[in-house]
Amino acid sequence: MPPADLSETEYLRHIELLARDVIDAAHEEGWLTYDRDATPATSLHRAVNELARQIRHYHFSGDGCLEDDPPPMRLAPFSARGGM
Repeated sequence: MPPADLSETEYLRHIELLARDVIDAAHEEGWLTYDRDATPATSLHRAVNELARQIRHYHFSGDGCLEDDPPPMRLAPFSARGGM
């Protein structure tokens, strides 16, 4: 759980990092696809695939993807990749 003192932007960035961990895990398992018509797919697969499409194509100001030289952003003191 992220610290309660995160700003809205920091919280959104934290959630994006967690989403990327889910996407990476699906890719490593070999079933991630950006194809909307992928079959067969479980409801979990469809949800993760849609998450991957959203993360890949849609960004918000302050997420570090739109700015040319974004300032360093303080994130939660733990990484979803490394555990809590």
